[in-house]
Order: sequence, then C-alpha cells, then structure tokens
Amino acid sequence: MLIAITGGIGAGKSVVSSILRALGYPVYDCDSEAKRLMVASAPLVKGIKELLGDDAYFPDGSLNKAFVSSRIFSNPGLVASVNALVHPAVLRDIERWASETDRDECFVETALLHESNMTSIIDSVWIVTAPVETCIARVMKRNSMSEEQVRERISNQSNDRITNAHVIINDNVQPVIPQVLKLLLLK
Repeated sequence: MLIAITGGIGAGKSVVSSILRALGYPVYDCDSEAKRLMVASAPLVKGIKELLGDDAYFPDGSLNKAFVSSRIFSNPGLVASVNALVHPAVLRDIERWASETDRDECFVETALLHESNMTSIIDSVWIVTAPVETCIARVMKRNSMSEEQVRERISNQSNDRITNAHVIINDNVQPVIPQVLKLLLLK
C-alpha cells in the first residue's frame, strides 16, 4: 500500500513524515529524491542539459540551482518542460523503492500530488493542513523568505483536486501524533 502525504508549503508534511519514520515506516521524500535524481540519473541530466544548456550543471556535476531557478521560474513553459523530465523519473524511482521495502505500507511525501501524476500509483492520501498564517510564519522562519515570497509560493500550490483524503490538522493546537496513530489504525 502506497500512501501519499501531501499539503501546502509549511503545513507540516515533514512533521508527519518524521513521526512515521520514528515508528519504523519507510517514507520517500520526493523533494530530496528529485534533487538526487537530477544529479545521479544520466538520462535526466542529459535531458536537463538539452533543455537548459550545459550551464545547468557545474563542472563537478552538481546542479547549478541558481542558474536553473533563474531560467525556469521566469518561464512557465520551462517549468513544465523540466517537470515533464523530472516527474516521470521520480515516479519510476518511487516504484523501485517501494518494491525494495519490506513493509506492506510505504509513504511518499509530496507537495505535487496531481502535477506529478502520482495519483496513478498511490492507494491513499493523507493531506496535512494548517492555517495560512501559520504556514507563512513557519516558512519565513525555516527558509528565511519574505512574507511576499511565501504567499507567492502558496498561491502557486493547489490541493483543490484532492478528494477522499484523510486530513491531519497541524495548527499548533491539536496534537499531530494522535492523528497519525489514528490514521495508521484505519489502514
């Protein structure tokens, strides 16, 4: 069983993932694994270089994040093109990873559930929510971003299409651990 953990920036996906890891469940972090694949996967590196040019990588093979960001975030077409390369590679890697785990339940932390076409491989969705102002404060502190930058990121995320999801509220009031334990009992 593959369960997605999703939600907007600053909602607390990583908190839920940390709880699950502490309980012994395998959790695949799409953000970190996508970054790894963008360096480790030769076909993906080739595709990114063809799309953005050789300057997308430093001579040592590491990703030139500043260059890539400056190119793609000013051009929505390039964002879609990079995503069209990265998302399928991540999906293949998730399937490989899940097949190698020794647990019946595996979790995938992702902010881009629909955009990545992950709904095609998951069995259930847990959505982590928090009040917008709480998310903004968390991200400003964690990422040293301005309120305007965080609001822009939030406006670019949408979980409107998620239906039949189990909800975890991470509002700094309701304890998260009992909510996670309750959902684990429902599976």
